[in-house]
Amino acid sequence: MKVSFTGDFAPILNVEDRLRRGHIEDIFGNLIELFNDHDEVVVNLECPLTVHDVRSKKTGPNIRANPGIGGALRKAGISIASLANNHIMDYGPTGLKDTIECLSSNGVACFGAGENLMVANSPFVIRNNDESIALVSYAEHEYSIAGIDYPGANPINPLRNAVELKRLLSEHNYVIVLVHGGHEYQALPSPYYVDLMRFYASLGVHAVIGHHTHCVSLMENYQGVPICYGLGNFIFPWNEIKSKAWYEGVVLSLDIMNGNIAVRVIPVRQDTKGQVSLSNAEIMDFGESKYLVEEGYFDSEEYILQAEKFLRGKGKAAFLSMAVPSRLIRGLIKHGFVSEQYIIKNRFLGYFHSFHCEGSLEAIRAYLNSHLHNAFVGRNKV
Repeated sequence: MKVSFTGDFAPILNVEDRLRRGHIEDIFGNLIELFNDHDEVVVNLECPLTVHDVRSKKTGPNIRANPGIGGALRKAGISIASLANNHIMDYGPTGLKDTIECLSSNGVACFGAGENLMVANSPFVIRNNDESIALVSYAEHEYSIAGIDYPGANPINPLRNAVELKRLLSEHNYVIVLVHGGHEYQALPSPYYVDLMRFYASLGVHAVIGHHTHCVSLMENYQGVPICYGLGNFIFPWNEIKSKAWYEGVVLSLDIMNGNIAVRVIPVRQDTKGQVSLSNAEIMDFGESKYLVEEGYFDSEEYILQAEKFLRGKGKAAFLSMAVPSRLIRGLIKHGFVSEQYIIKNRFLGYFHSFHCEGSLEAIRAYLNSHLHNAFVGRNKV
């Protein structure tokens, strides 16, 4: 059984236009041949497929694609879509419902989101002869998370996830975990994200695969379990030119048979119009991938210092964006004309406990901790 996994897939803008006209080769190019060589192709569908035009209230862009592209996705070889991500509820419950109906009517299975938490948490099971592969997908807590009685994506909840994964491991031959999380535009996974992915791996699952960062992240072999911290973008056109990393991604190919999993890392590249193709880079076995880190790297001083540096920077920006709504004042703070302490004064601890998203909370915690530590040291100087 060969199963491939792609990173973030948002068939919007000109990609949507060409797929609706049936120009599949214009978008997927030589990836069609690759997909045809696999039994299943799993994408992270990063937007709802809907014509519903009432946007959810959130920060960041609301994106969607016309459900008329559903047939083109199946013809291209895409057979399964993970919906556990931060954009799947951009157009509310109607957008999610339309997406599930569109995929189902075009022969594309989906999992990771649904009308309530129980449905969203249901795995998708691939069956091949006497073997079964359970796919589960979790997303960070942003604007899309399902609840007991309302729709959305399946949330990261390590304690509850552990119980579920142990049950799935007793029922199926293989369990593969997809995680939509981490810090956007950061190839270096954060300490929390490393701990989370390793936790899932330590339960005995067979692979842990991440997306969300819009750039290819690092990989490691942890206790014999392949972990990919971020596949990068698969197809994600945008209105303005992005950095080089935005246009690079990998497809992870898993050859699963008789208790063994062979993993290949297949570099792909999209152009500025969204057409994707195999990269000029060499296809690599997982153990030879240029993204694979040496054992012990995530415990090294080099990694810890780099991670703390980017977390403090992101944490400051995220904290000030919430605490100081005025762009003018944020600009004055950014350029050193006004101190953030002067504006925010003594509200650090209150904001410290008020955030929900795991990635944002981790970054803000690093930023606030640096301020609180400095204040503590200053008060206790002799």
